Amino acid sequence: MKIQLSKTIILILFLLIYPDIEITAKEYNVSVNGGTIVATLPPTINTVPEVKFDKDWLELKEIKKGANGNYNLKFGVVPNTFVSGRTAEIRVIANGKTEILTITQKENILAPDKSGMETDAIQLVSKMTMGWNLGNTLEAIGGETNWGNPVTTEDMIVKIKDYGYNAVRLPCAWDQYLENQTSYKIKDSWMARVKEVVDYCINNDMYVVLNIHWDGGWLENNCTPDKQAAVNIKQNALWEQIAVYFRNYDERLLFAGCNEPNAKTAAQAEVLRSYEQTFIDAARRSGGRNAYRNLIVPSPETNIGLAETIMKLPKDLIENRMIVEVHYYDPFNFCIMDKDESWGKIAYFWGKGYEQYAVGLYEGRFSTWGLEDYLLEQFKMMKRNFTDRGIPSILGEFGAARRRFDDPKIQLAHDQSRGYFYQMVTEQAKNHGVVPFIWEIGGVFDRRDNMRITDPEVYNGMVRGAKSGKYPF
Repeated sequence: MKIQLSKTIILILFLLIYPDIEITAKEYNVSVNGGTIVATLPPTINTVPEVKFDKDWLELKEIKKGANGNYNLKFGVVPNTFVSGRTAEIRVIANGKTEILTITQKENILAPDKSGMETDAIQLVSKMTMGWNLGNTLEAIGGETNWGNPVTTEDMIVKIKDYGYNAVRLPCAWDQYLENQTSYKIKDSWMARVKEVVDYCINNDMYVVLNIHWDGGWLENNCTPDKQAAVNIKQNALWEQIAVYFRNYDERLLFAGCNEPNAKTAAQAEVLRSYEQTFIDAARRSGGRNAYRNLIVPSPETNIGLAETIMKLPKDLIENRMIVEVHYYDPFNFCIMDKDESWGKIAYFWGKGYEQYAVGLYEGRFSTWGLEDYLLEQFKMMKRNFTDRGIPSILGEFGAARRRFDDPKIQLAHDQSRGYFYQMVTEQAKNHGVVPFIWEIGGVFDRRDNMRITDPEVYNGMVRGAKSGKYPF
């Protein structure tokens, strides 16, 4: 009996010295737009409360003791730019005790809105005459001008439209513009800058493809099962934000889930498909006009052959709003190769009639593969596998490097050969239901000189191809 009485007395003394925290409320629901919440602790608190939390969308604004002795804890909650709801726990420690506050914020979703989104994928791409890439700019690591191009202006876009392009692909980096690598929150300043460039295009009645480009390779170099879960988390977080930010745009804005994913095998292609599924689901969940937006999914390695052999399309609840993306840089030794190798030389000339220049000093400099018949068969594959099934495509990138020669005759033949290549690619792409987008980083149009045409053979070749090519739908 004495022992029990002693325990009771000790408990009473403990409660007098260390009373309960008794927070007024322990659960708080916050709107998608954020706001302020205030938790009140009783005047019996005899120490300044300690507050702990690990979510960057919360901010402790103040801990203030009122005239009546209460402690008021004021927290700020930032707007939710994700299409998933979120929950945070705040630990409040006082009087040697801990209480948990739970903050729940709603998801950022709008009701589906079909206004301005009436056109399906086939109808939409049929309106695109030819496309241009704003290359080495918004995707440049280190900043927009870090890869040698000036800041993009609306005058540049106006000029590109004057040249006959009515579609612009915006390769875009996001990873370097994250506030941190835990929440994957994209900086508001970068969202605003990307929006400026998108608006340059939309305000001039052009179609725009906005993507996540190479971006340091966090997705493109990790199409493997061991990275799948982590990459999907990041893919979802980024596209939830991008989708919400741009969901009020009409059908002239298209999203592409990634750029050139390194997936060579069927197993890797299956991992890639999960990344593309995550992209589609995030965009659709955001609602609004995104419920009907046309979405682009690249093939493994954006390769036409792999599109036929190992690509399986993700699922989309909205019918006829999916577009496949491939790139074309064949033959490699003519298009990209930058130095001779033991297995082959750089080809300076391509196409029928240009082999005559590969003589003497330029012996062996004519491409012996990837010629017109090969090119035609590649685009027949795209038509057979996608266009004929009601799925249009874009040729998100294509091009051939310009080589420099002291001999003006050889320079002209090389340039004309490239112009013929651009003409053939553009024409056959359109003939088979694929929208051609030239990869351009300032070598065809001088961005520092009013977009002056500096490679007329390439430009004129593409214009000829766009005029002669006819979509099969």
